[in-house]
Amino acid sequence: MPEAVEQIEKAYRTSGELQKVTSGYTQIEKLTNGFQPGDLIILGARPSIGKTSLALNMATRISVKYSVPVGFFSCEMSRQQLVNRIIAAEGKINLAGIRSGVIRESDFSRITGVCAKLYLSQLIIDDTPDISLAQLKSKSRQMKRMGCQIIFVDYLTLIRYGKAQVPRHERVGEISKSLKSLARELEIPIMALSQVGRSAEGRMPTLSDLRQSGEIEEDADLIMLLHRERDQQETRICVAKNRNGATDTVSLAFLPQFVCFETLIRKPSEEAPV
Repeated sequence: MPEAVEQIEKAYRTSGELQKVTSGYTQIEKLTNGFQPGDLIILGARPSIGKTSLALNMATRISVKYSVPVGFFSCEMSRQQLVNRIIAAEGKINLAGIRSGVIRESDFSRITGVCAKLYLSQLIIDDTPDISLAQLKSKSRQMKRMGCQIIFVDYLTLIRYGKAQVPRHERVGEISKSLKSLARELEIPIMALSQVGRSAEGRMPTLSDLRQSGEIEEDADLIMLLHRERDQQETRICVAKNRNGATDTVSLAFLPQFVCFETLIRKPSEEAPV
């Protein structure tokens, strides 16, 4: 009881700022009230919808704008690929141009500016390929000792665990449980990315579409699912499960040339009637 009262008083004195890590997006913040310590957050979508981009955008905003130490495990991309994406997103520079070297001379000042901000930030990227669950847990504890207040894992089903003879859904279920336990142990939120099944192609995914294991749904405190129609900027983010608040859908604009998400600006004709 004393701990509960102390926590409530601290939240009252600070308007809850010490009890959460911001997502970096106002629209998501209104629904989730930030990411709470000990929570396992799942971000799910079909391939090429932008789940890695959104997670990386969040991680960058949290570390650069709010000066919060962040850990980011990338099981799929190298750290150089991720840094190129951050430069493109933060500097609003075409990613294809960064990769090919076909950029304007004026872009270099923005690249330098973004790199200076990143250098001063505390964004720790670990790109160990084929990382095992034991390695991830050990390195997460190291990140926590370095001050990290949130950890991103891209993505859940690429973590190596157990023997190949064990059914895939059982291994994924154990990984999910372990990440939830790790979040509670470290007292920080952990966001893990996950693919959804092929049946969700062309429509908004549901909880039942989470790939490989229904235990992901059981273990997660917050589940966000992404959907975007072909050739459209508007990406709908459905908060399908939220133990600490409401469930609803919000929208962000995806800018593919910069691989970033921004506030969706609707035309007057598209706004809902008052």
